[in-house]
Amino acid sequence: MAKKQAEIPFDLSFIEEKILNPEETTLKLKECFEFFKIENNFAEGQLVGWKKGLKNRKYPRYGEPAIVVELLATPIFSDETESGSPYFREPLDLILGVMVNDDFEIFYYDKRRFVAY
Repeated sequence: MAKKQAEIPFDLSFIEEKILNPEETTLKLKECFEFFKIENNFAEGQLVGWKKGLKNRKYPRYGEPAIVVELLATPIFSDETESGSPYFREPLDLILGVMVNDDFEIFYYDKRRFVAY
């Protein structure tokens, strides 16, 4: 009897694996970390987009704007229980509206990953 493979409880299908050499990886890690540390003060109604190299969700796509619906004073922490997930204990402190198939959808995000559009 074949073993059933465990299902992954989150969708990572939007992540495209790109193999970099160690030198490229080092530079990319440092660059993304510097972008991640930059703090932004957003306001409701402001358009935002992903910081370069920091997209970890399907929407919005790179280059597409999202609109700030609300900034949370106290972050909600992702309830993902698998420590190997990129969403494990992620502080969700930004609510954004995005367009998905011509519909206005609302999602929660980590504001450190966004920049003014």
